[in-house]
Amino acid sequence: MHGFDFRSISQSDFEAIGQTYISSAPDQITAICLSNSEHTPMQIDYFFEQGFKFSKFIHLQSLSIYYLPAGLLAHLIIDELQNLPKFSRLVYKPVYLSNNSFEVHYFISSIWNLTNLKYCCLKFEFGRSVMCFPVPSIVSSSIQYLTLENIEISSNEFIQLCEQTPNLQYLSTTLTFEYPFYRQLSIVPKITKAYITYAWRSDQLITVLEMLPALSYLKLNIKDFVIDGYQVEKLIRENLPQLKDLHLRMGHTFDNGDNKEQEIDRILNTFRSPFWIDEHHWFMQCEWKSDGHNCVFYTLPYMFEGYQYSEPILLKTTYPIENKQWLNKTVYSLNYFLSNSDCSALLNIQFLNATILSIKLPINEKFWSMIPSVAQVKNLFVSFTDNDDDNNRNQLQNILSQITCLSIFYIREHPSRVFNILSFGNKDLSAFFLDLISTDFVYNNDQCVKLSQLSFVTNCKALAIVVENRTCVTNLINALNNLQALTVVCQDDNWNEESMSDDDDDDDDDDDDDELLQWFQQQLPSIYIILRRSDIPRIIAFWIR
Repeated sequence: MHGFDFRSISQSDFEAIGQTYISSAPDQITAICLSNSEHTPMQIDYFFEQGFKFSKFIHLQSLSIYYLPAGLLAHLIIDELQNLPKFSRLVYKPVYLSNNSFEVHYFISSIWNLTNLKYCCLKFEFGRSVMCFPVPSIVSSSIQYLTLENIEISSNEFIQLCEQTPNLQYLSTTLTFEYPFYRQLSIVPKITKAYITYAWRSDQLITVLEMLPALSYLKLNIKDFVIDGYQVEKLIRENLPQLKDLHLRMGHTFDNGDNKEQEIDRILNTFRSPFWIDEHHWFMQCEWKSDGHNCVFYTLPYMFEGYQYSEPILLKTTYPIENKQWLNKTVYSLNYFLSNSDCSALLNIQFLNATILSIKLPINEKFWSMIPSVAQVKNLFVSFTDNDDDNNRNQLQNILSQITCLSIFYIREHPSRVFNILSFGNKDLSAFFLDLISTDFVYNNDQCVKLSQLSFVTNCKALAIVVENRTCVTNLINALNNLQALTVVCQDDNWNEESMSDDDDDDDDDDDDDELLQWFQQQLPSIYIILRRSDIPRIIAFWIR
């Protein structure tokens, strides 16, 4: 049995695997991941053009689809999954929400109609108009684990969603306040785990949580208000008797007249009762900045996905032992923007699994105290706070040399500084994707030549860049032999918004009127896939070699 993740593959390898493995043994395929991202533009379309059909993968259990609008091809894919007896897991990111609300609603309902689907993860992307969540019109008795990203669901839509998914056991989503709120459902009996992000009013949130009596695990991220410990204790004692694991994060804004420390102490004291400290061993911490207007409360250990450390912070906690170091394994996105000259106390958290890391160089020893290893980092964003490029280069080289397999490296600086920073002594350093794209920094032909001579750049498989003219693109493709994907913005592109159809993303007539696309197609080998992105039309993506 085989599983294939094609998100970072070259065009030639994609063809070879298709001919060697997929064509010869479709009944041996258990998992497939396909993407129309800028690294593999039109890959999903190309997959079908080679004659593959998901209906032939009779043992397929898992499918992940990235960057495919909810159009005809998306409907075709879902239809082909209908009769696969073992298919149980679908990841679809993003589901584009456009003006065609009927089409999106039909698409979501067709997913709910997959009879064996148990795990479903959907990420939503908004078009030009904001849409509400398209509650499916079909009841799914099979979906048990549901994650909905990047969309807010109203309290009433939450109830409708639970009615349409009666066997749901895990739900991750963002809820928002709605008035009037119709509590049509007394309880949701089967949800045992939930990750809820919420804003606005506490009373409606409490009402929603009262409907989930089977919860044993709750992660709750409250953005704009605080629920005190007495309220949460009452909720758990009376309505959530099964709850064993609670991870809470709450944002709070001080009123102008507030004494910050007194307000923080007042709230923390509500979390010092025997219920919190003795019965459950749940401890609360607050962090704030001395000159800031906001603070954040969270249970220890910190269990949320993102964290930003940008200024000296102050800490207070209900944990009885001072200076305890907490190990964090859940934060995958970490921003470390602390000044090199900062002399404040260390944060009492060590981050062990950050895979997306944003840093400002130079860094000091505090960085390594908080992040003891960078080997696991996949995406690295770098900016600078001074002009000592020799020191910055040495620090960056040290970091890169410790990263096992870097997927994406972002740097947004003037070309001359990029050349200086990336002139590493270690010629083996690389990233799969080097992202230089910024409308503030445009590369001319000479700068593209210089860029293509850097070992770090020649080792990369994908590049994003803004160039002065179209010949820069062909020169880069010819000079970078390892390149398999290129994303560009050309300053001599005469494309305008009226030249693309708003109604039909699949209409090939748009390409016939695209002067720059036609020029590239004439200058480059016909096997190259060249596509203007529909979401950001100024960007042209190439899938080559």
